[in-house]
Amino acid sequence: MRIEFAQYGGFAGVELKSLFNSASMHSNEVQTLRSLLDSAKFFDLPSQAPPSPRNGADYLEYKIIVDLEDGRIHSVTTNDLVMSSELARLVAFLRRKANDAAMHERKLE
Repeated sequence: MRIEFAQYGGFAGVELKSLFNSASMHSNEVQTLRSLLDSAKFFDLPSQAPPSPRNGADYLEYKIIVDLEDGRIHSVTTNDLVMSSELARLVAFLRRKANDAAMHERKLE
């Protein structure tokens, strides 16, 4: 499984991007990730979230692309204002992984 995660927007224009491959993740993380995808019904979600109920630059937007081993690929673009709590848990997991990867890259520089 391959996952692309991007976070952008917010008041400060924060951007965070990361690419994950389940082959390089611990088995417990892969299990957690699959559970979060199932719980959020990720492959049943629309590709584009409904419009936000309000305008503003203070919320974050996310794009998640999941490419499964069986050839299924699905992309979801959403934001803090409209996503379900189940999708929010998936986003939180991916954000933690992306932040960890970014910190690791900075240490290597």
